[in-house]
Amino acid sequence: MRLRYLHLPDYGPLKDLQVVFQQNTHISGRKGAVNFIVGLNGSGKSTLLRAVYDVFHSLFREELPKFPVTLVYDIRLDSHATVVFHRPPGRRATAFLTLAVPAFQHETEDAWQACVNELVVKREKDVLTHVVAGDSLKGDGNLRQWLPARVLTYTSGDPSLWRALTYPDFPRDELTENDADNSERRLERPCGWTEEQERSDSRVPLTESLAPSGSPGDGKKESDEASERCLVLSAEDVRFAAMTVGLWQAAIELREHQDENTQAAFREQLLAQLDKKTQEKGARRLFNELDWLWPTHASFVFNSYSRNIPLPADAAAIFWLHALADTVLQLPLEESLSVISLGSRPPVQPQDLAGGKVEEGLRLVGGAMLGASSGAEALRCLLGDQQDPDKSLWSMFQRLRSWRESGLLKEILLTVKRIRQVPDTGQQPDDSVISYASFSDGEQMLLGRMALLLLLQKQDNSLLLLDEPETHFNDTWKRQIIDIIDDSILKETFSQVLVATHTSLALTDVFSCEIVRLDKQNGVISAHPVPYPTFGADPGRILLHVFGAPDVIGARAAEFLRSKLDPSKWPPEDLDKLRALIDEIGSGWPRAKLMDILDHLEGRDAASDT
Repeated sequence: MRLRYLHLPDYGPLKDLQVVFQQNTHISGRKGAVNFIVGLNGSGKSTLLRAVYDVFHSLFREELPKFPVTLVYDIRLDSHATVVFHRPPGRRATAFLTLAVPAFQHETEDAWQACVNELVVKREKDVLTHVVAGDSLKGDGNLRQWLPARVLTYTSGDPSLWRALTYPDFPRDELTENDADNSERRLERPCGWTEEQERSDSRVPLTESLAPSGSPGDGKKESDEASERCLVLSAEDVRFAAMTVGLWQAAIELREHQDENTQAAFREQLLAQLDKKTQEKGARRLFNELDWLWPTHASFVFNSYSRNIPLPADAAAIFWLHALADTVLQLPLEESLSVISLGSRPPVQPQDLAGGKVEEGLRLVGGAMLGASSGAEALRCLLGDQQDPDKSLWSMFQRLRSWRESGLLKEILLTVKRIRQVPDTGQQPDDSVISYASFSDGEQMLLGRMALLLLLQKQDNSLLLLDEPETHFNDTWKRQIIDIIDDSILKETFSQVLVATHTSLALTDVFSCEIVRLDKQNGVISAHPVPYPTFGADPGRILLHVFGAPDVIGARAAEFLRSKLDPSKWPPEDLDKLRALIDEIGSGWPRAKLMDILDHLEGRDAASDT
């Protein structure tokens, strides 16, 4: 999936805003695309991202957005195609969604406007092929096929505006008579209450839902699929993403290093990388940053067993999760704790775990674990729908998230072994094992937010919207964000990442054609290309030319140093003060100017001595 063009005639503060999403032609061999929306606070960056999400969220629900919009994106079906969604003001019937094969190659606002106008004329003449009419969205199979495989959104700011798009408030005059009669009962549910939570609120014995019936997908409704494909991710989702990636990576590495000798050699290899500051790829790169070898145990806290489990396959998976556990404890409030050792173990035999007696359906689901050589690999196979490792990460996250959303899974806890050992009381090297919660807030944010990228590996036709993901990152991490995006998604996955950001440091990894700058003048927001070359540029120059800062240094330093740049204010007797000041100033134009003054004074002083 790749965004191409967006026109917002009237969306909140964005009026008649047009954006063309371009890509660089210098770095080849990339399937995915990344674009950046930059600007000062209040310039509409987050609003633009919300508009894109709003369009897709409405279409996933087979509804038209409540605002006029034109959105164009490429998608890969049997071949590379372009989807044009045009929703003008007025009647629903004038809106349409059309598929163009081969894909359009326009690169300017004028070219896209002309293209859309031509499609509108063809639609009016009823000669447009591959079209879904705006008043016929319900039940049209083409609509669902032409939408992205999934749209994920994460904001480091206030999520309330995003949640309002997902769970809008309905005016009372839009309620039916029956709805109004039941309004008091409906208000008992909190905002954001999902269909899965409603089902789980009806308490039935777990043993009833354990009985398998039909395929693992039985019971999944079309609306459930739509909600799974368009998500606003919470901070808790991001934490689950981090721990899912931790389990997944441990499963892969422990499969490759099954005995103590190979594990020790692998650890030495990682220590060498840390000492030399060399960077691995993918998830291991993040884990090295945090001195994370692999998790030793995973603990799952489940709510009451009497809750209804969403699907038979989930019931079976939970059965096997308990069977796999080293310890299962009953907790207060009808909660349970299952602790699973993730390290190497003899090959898993599901029949042995179940005591040799298990129903056929459960045996088949548990069969995914057959031959797993570690607890982590058994969990990956169990939670990943028996997919191969490269494609199972998203399935693992989605299953764990659905359990939490339904109220079934309360918490996941990990204990993590560090790469570096620490001296024990006898000064001998000993393993350091800490809980996931013991990592700093910044470390958890780094792993969680970057884990969202890893979730989309090999998930073609996906869209990831990131609203200021660098918040709380140090500068060393900020300079790695784009490279992580490149390694995680762009190289091998046909998907789009759209980022709203403030950081000039990250933009040194981005070509100017991939950046759209929003500017607010006299209350009017406009979009502009960035004419200044940004790739490999000095961050200070980006701050000056992209964000429009008056200077490349801090305002306090600029004010003070400008007051010192007048040569007449430096008499010869202040030479020592000037030298001391220069010694305390970093490299840059103020230091250069003061050095010129010093050279002039020293020359004058030398002349007076003679």
